[in-house]
Amino acid sequence: MNSKLCSVKEILSKYDQEHLLSFYDELSDEQKEILLDQILTIDFEQIALLYKNSFTDTEVCMETLAPLQHIDKSKLKPNEEEHFKALGAEAIRNAEFAVVTLSGGERYKTWTFWS
Repeated sequence: MNSKLCSVKEILSKYDQEHLLSFYDELSDEQKEILLDQILTIDFEQIALLYKNSFTDTEVCMETLAPLQHIDKSKLKPNEEEHFKALGAEAIRNAEFAVVTLSGGERYKTWTFWS
């Protein structure tokens, strides 16, 4: 067993993610290398921290949430679209965020995400 695979197995074991190698033996040598390289680029520590921090006091979070009315991007006039782009850019500059839930059939049909 090569050292890269050993390192990956050790990392995955630490974070209970061994399932990522479930089909490892079925891959070609090139695919194995790509998979191992991809896994080694994942910051599992950061992911674990984000997950842990997602269980914050929901009462505090709920005080700052404000639902928005549904907007169908395909029905916006050009000046309205620019208005919402500006709102999004302002929110990003202010370190604010939004959560968007899309139904299975909608996917990216009516939404565009700007950065």
